[in-house]
Amino acid sequence: MGGLGKTTLAQKVYNHPKVRRCFDGIAWVYVSQTWQKEDILQRILLSLIPEKREEIVKWRDEELVRQLFQIQQNKKCLVVLDDIWATEPWECIKQAFPIRNDGSKILVTSRNKDVALHIDPSGFHHQPRFLSDSESWQLLQRKALRGRFHGEHEDLKKLENLGKEMVKACGGLPLAVIVLSGTLATKKDLNEWATVNRNIKAHLGRGNNLINEEGNLHKILALSYNDLPYKLKPCFLYLSRYEEDSDIETEALYQLWIAEGIISTKDQIGEESMMDVAERYLGELVTRCMVQGKAPDDDDDVMLSSIGRSFASCRLHDLMRDLSLVKAKEENFLLSISYYHDGILNEHGNNDHSQVYRLAVHFSKEDVRKYVPPAEKRNTRHLRSLALLISGNEDYEGHLPKKMKSQFNRFKMLRVLAIEGLFPANSEDHILKTVFLLVADHLRLPTAIGELIHLRYLSLRRSVFLCLPSSLGNLQNLQTLDLRDAVVFRIPNVLWKMRQLRHLYLPEGHSQLMGFLGKFKLNLFCRKLRLKGLDKLEILENFCPPICSSQDISTLRNLRVLSAEVVLDDYDEGFPTEIQRLMSNSDHVGCTSLCIYSYKDSAATAASIKKKVSDVVGQCFSRRNLQGLEVSCPMDNFPEYEAQYMCASLLKLELTRLEIEEDPMETLERLPNLRSLHLKYRSFLGKEMRCKAMGFGQLRFLRFEDLQNLEKWNVDEGAMPNLSVLTIEECTKLEMVPNGLRYVKTLKELNFVRMPKEFTDRIQAANGHEDFDKVSHIPTISVRNVSL
Repeated sequence: MGGLGKTTLAQKVYNHPKVRRCFDGIAWVYVSQTWQKEDILQRILLSLIPEKREEIVKWRDEELVRQLFQIQQNKKCLVVLDDIWATEPWECIKQAFPIRNDGSKILVTSRNKDVALHIDPSGFHHQPRFLSDSESWQLLQRKALRGRFHGEHEDLKKLENLGKEMVKACGGLPLAVIVLSGTLATKKDLNEWATVNRNIKAHLGRGNNLINEEGNLHKILALSYNDLPYKLKPCFLYLSRYEEDSDIETEALYQLWIAEGIISTKDQIGEESMMDVAERYLGELVTRCMVQGKAPDDDDDVMLSSIGRSFASCRLHDLMRDLSLVKAKEENFLLSISYYHDGILNEHGNNDHSQVYRLAVHFSKEDVRKYVPPAEKRNTRHLRSLALLISGNEDYEGHLPKKMKSQFNRFKMLRVLAIEGLFPANSEDHILKTVFLLVADHLRLPTAIGELIHLRYLSLRRSVFLCLPSSLGNLQNLQTLDLRDAVVFRIPNVLWKMRQLRHLYLPEGHSQLMGFLGKFKLNLFCRKLRLKGLDKLEILENFCPPICSSQDISTLRNLRVLSAEVVLDDYDEGFPTEIQRLMSNSDHVGCTSLCIYSYKDSAATAASIKKKVSDVVGQCFSRRNLQGLEVSCPMDNFPEYEAQYMCASLLKLELTRLEIEEDPMETLERLPNLRSLHLKYRSFLGKEMRCKAMGFGQLRFLRFEDLQNLEKWNVDEGAMPNLSVLTIEECTKLEMVPNGLRYVKTLKELNFVRMPKEFTDRIQAANGHEDFDKVSHIPTISVRNVSL
């Protein structure tokens, strides 16, 4: 039964340090009802060998099976297949798993016992039991009271009696107890608890028509929805837009809530921005245990904490998603349709668009062409939101079907439009092919999009469009334009007309793309994109000086987040001036990140260029608002440490191809706020590095990758006192782990990737070698030496 805690128990096993120590690689994959064979295999491999991402996304089914089988033959792996509903997914992937009694293991969770028996009749089968009344009360007490009452509070006994009475309605189901606890946690006194108790009794007396006939669990979940304040109900219903087991990116979710009018300026308190209000609302749903929130706790999330974000992503339990789907459809709020496996429609949708105001259509890459839009205009003209979302890997060679394009002029009331996943194969050959198809109409966004004058949110993420029409300038109400991970060959100079624009995400590497087109004498830009006039802009990502003017940045007085990229190949030797101009024009921006890179071979880089890059990096260390810096080009050695570096706000630093010979730690370890450091391919050519005591005081994530000359790394006692994750990848000459790691008690995870066997053998307890005691205190140690 749903809600018994199967996934929670599996996570406890999966994350247990003693379990992790038994395996060379671990992988967790959500299978769910809308599964795809290729997707399952890819996600397992991406967890086991993430360093091979580029190869994995190109492999076909047969190669994925072969590689996964080979890895498990050579290494001990733990693979968790969570939430399998039927035997078909296992039948499709079982060839990738060797049949043997030791080494690699598979952990499966399922609501169907027959599925487990089919996978392995002789395996260990565990069925979680229901909680007793006493255990249910203990769980509710921890979640709902949370230390609010101490000692002999006069209401404590009455609360206990009410709680014990209410918890019986949960039938011992942990999820029901948790959700009820979330509801009670928002109640201030005994009277409000009593009100909830009366509501429970009323709901239990209404029969089985709330959602289905699976018992009181669904009634308790429905009660939690009914108890929501009016302002939070549409926020919860909107989550039905996402597929089962999705990790929902919170920044995009907040922008959608704002665009839909679910959150308005009336909800702001004090100096809150609209995004702050959205985060507060999500926090309330998390507090009520209706949504699971993920805090910014890994390397990818370092920058989020700098802008005050409490959640990097969120997700729904399957049963909470079922509740959201049913209630959204019941109230004509949103209809979610999924096409998978030869166009079979999932159980949550039908093709009746005539009443619902929001429509989300999910496709596998094979089924996108099978979707038939409604023929009658009355079925679409009232839509406020339309999402066409294609999942799967990035080798889908598709385009927007003509049947869809022909309907754009029908959506006169549309506020939200998302077309995501229309992405050709990610290789230069296919980009080149696309260049020679510049006249292809199917890769052009329809001009009719300019007629959608109410549009507030437009996303073309992970899609390819040769040209965006100049009619985009008519979208006077647009608040978010998202072109991340997209390939767009021509962006018309009309963005400045969108006076309501708050969030602008330009494509990554656009300058590189323009240089590529220049080889074929194809210039699709008439002039720079003007941004001056976007007075309400708060987020600007992938800003590139050759495409836009740095001077415009100074006019964007409400800008809070800026990420920019500067390609040195676009300048002779004048790039320091351009970077200085960019940084001085962005002094008012709270959070800035900068990427400086070159595509030229290092041998072609003049000494004067290297010296200028070194000076520029030194200036970046002095900036008070620069929080992310990526440098990928040769430079001189780091400038000597200067006092003004103590003002540096830098949180994340990634360095590639620097080709410096002096130890960079002397300077880097004194950056006061640095949380993440990644030294990769030829960034350091020397043989020895040293981290001194008290250095890297705030560092959480450290990664060395492909430092082929590094032989010794010394760590003094007291260095890196807050380090959480350390990764050493393909540093083939490194002799041993530093002795000082034994003093870094905060280390939770240590990863070795493609390191020599002699090196990794030194830390294996079974081998009795001398380095094991240096790392024995670290809960998770991963060794991935698979060579493909």
